[in-house]
Amino acid sequence: MTGSSSSSTKSRSSSSASSETSIIPFPKKTLHPYLTGNFAPIKRELPLTQCKVAYGKVPEEVCGGQYIRNGGNPFKDEDQDRQAHWFDGDGMLTGVLFQSDGEGIRPHFINRYILTDVLLSTSQASRKPFLPSISTFASQLSFFGFFILMGEIMRTFVLAMLSFLPFQSRPSVKRISAANTSIWWHDGQAFAGCESGPPIRVLLPGLETAAWWTGEEETEGGWSKGGMGPIKMLKEFTTAHPRIDPETDELLLYHMSFAAPYLRISVVPTRKSIEAGAKPLMGAAVPGLNKPKLAHDFCATSKRTILIDMPLVLDPRNLLQGKPMLSYEENMPTRFGILPRRSPEKVKWYESEGCCIYHAANAWDDEATSSTNLVACRLNSATLVYAAGNLDTPSHAKATCGTEKCQLYYWQFADAPEDNQAVPEKNEKAQVLREFALSDVPVEFPTMNDSYSQQCNRFVYGASMTTGSFDAGLGSRSAKIDCLAKFDIQTLIAKGKKAMDAGQLQKGEAVDKRTVQDVLAAEQTEDDPIRLFALPPHHYAQEATFVPRLNAKSEDDGFLLFFVFDESTGLDYDGDALPNAISQLWILDAKTMKDVICKICLPQRVPYGLHGHFFSATEIQNQRPVDTDQVRNWALAQTAQTGIGLGGVKASSDHDNNLSSFTAFAYSAVANFRNSIEHFLG
Repeated sequence: MTGSSSSSTKSRSSSSASSETSIIPFPKKTLHPYLTGNFAPIKRELPLTQCKVAYGKVPEEVCGGQYIRNGGNPFKDEDQDRQAHWFDGDGMLTGVLFQSDGEGIRPHFINRYILTDVLLSTSQASRKPFLPSISTFASQLSFFGFFILMGEIMRTFVLAMLSFLPFQSRPSVKRISAANTSIWWHDGQAFAGCESGPPIRVLLPGLETAAWWTGEEETEGGWSKGGMGPIKMLKEFTTAHPRIDPETDELLLYHMSFAAPYLRISVVPTRKSIEAGAKPLMGAAVPGLNKPKLAHDFCATSKRTILIDMPLVLDPRNLLQGKPMLSYEENMPTRFGILPRRSPEKVKWYESEGCCIYHAANAWDDEATSSTNLVACRLNSATLVYAAGNLDTPSHAKATCGTEKCQLYYWQFADAPEDNQAVPEKNEKAQVLREFALSDVPVEFPTMNDSYSQQCNRFVYGASMTTGSFDAGLGSRSAKIDCLAKFDIQTLIAKGKKAMDAGQLQKGEAVDKRTVQDVLAAEQTEDDPIRLFALPPHHYAQEATFVPRLNAKSEDDGFLLFFVFDESTGLDYDGDALPNAISQLWILDAKTMKDVICKICLPQRVPYGLHGHFFSATEIQNQRPVDTDQVRNWALAQTAQTGIGLGGVKASSDHDNNLSSFTAFAYSAVANFRNSIEHFLG
């Protein structure tokens, strides 16, 4: 595809200010904040394009590898008055490949849409995305709001049904995932994910889209265990945050859907392990939920799985009670379901005060204390769900203490279930042994050295900000990532346990009470349990990914890779992205959190997105082969939006010439009928 950003193209040259002066833009008040600025979708796909190294030297550790980040990028974006949410949008992968040409490492940029059923069925006549916005499901219902919601749902239903008409080149919509959340690796394959469907395979380094993966290659029926139509689709819903055992390479998944049993898990060994006798566990029910919930992440130790049950109900039946489909139930606790990895029937539910946990950092078992431990980002309200959609937060979903907090938190659970124990009594409740905040520094998007996952690791990295709060508006103009954090969690946990046992740590207090400004103002030393890297003014980062050094001497001996956007040069006076705006990829020393090793200029900007991953040269070279007929094609010429629809496999001219007159008439009639309906629906 070609074309520039839909943002304003006003020039700065008309200003009397010097061209060397950075102009800080003021946001338009009429546009949705997640449809403008560097949240606005990019309108151009680029093949592998060589980039300039603006500063430093690319470390040899990334040679031959590729850093890729996923995020929503609405393909149809003309309707600027629609409801929108930061987590909406068609999945787009953005990557940097580090190629060696004998003279050095040459970074190459690439970005491509993930060719989902939804994207390939999107009409040229549409003015907004195929799927309803998450904001639509979270909006407080009024009389008119109910009919707006029903209208959005019916629009999507009709568009999906049109895709099943005969005589079409566009594929049918059998799955509704936008695949816009994450990208990860398992058993020789790279996958993109979103919890509204199964993972979909992508090929490296060209980012071509292959087939959906539902575990049917490993076992008959996969994790959906058969079923037909909508039931099968619902049972295929899969977390976008899988966990991979670094020792066994087993893939751990959970599945939350609208159909009972609402929560299920899967354990998928590698193909080599299956051939050696390992047994997959697919779609096994986890007892204890009586309604569907919004669940975004979970965690695991080397022996156990920890599921997170938040008081966020995502249930169409809410509409019968006059509630939004996505509703925060302030009287519900937050529960942690701990189970032996392959025995979901033995789950034990631990209750805690209601909160929201969207991302977990790590978990481990401690044999010395017979405990299971979890570190995750805890939000003390549901404000984020609404703020990321530019919605007012209902009073019952706000923080009860009045202060919005998003903290790195620690939980310790005693008497976690074992494989050799009996199934717990139904409705048995357990209490958390210890829980406390490690720091008052706001943090989200936790990452770590994945080689240390599911064991007692020491360091966790995360995204932070010098002002504002993630709860109050993750991604809004008052709360963007301008700071990266590194936590020595074991030092903070030990300090917290000691203070709690001495009665010196009160409920709600953090172990380290310093603010971001306090930490930045202090002289940071190697033994400080919190270290921060602040970006220059008006520069904003995205989630950071850890890459270890060759022959690393410690857990934190490595680099952080992340995209950076300078809003002072990339936005115009109205806060719109300039057509020639660019982003950079920065590489930071993860040990010191001070030294920027390298800055790479990219050929275009990278919108603020979600989760990324670094794929090594060995992984790229050893990808599992794929049948060419599984690779999805984008039926758009790179120079113009032409052809029947926007997606599907391109029809050859020979095929077109061989069509009978009746078939050609049928194709034309169906296309005209469908286009007229889609134009009417907008």
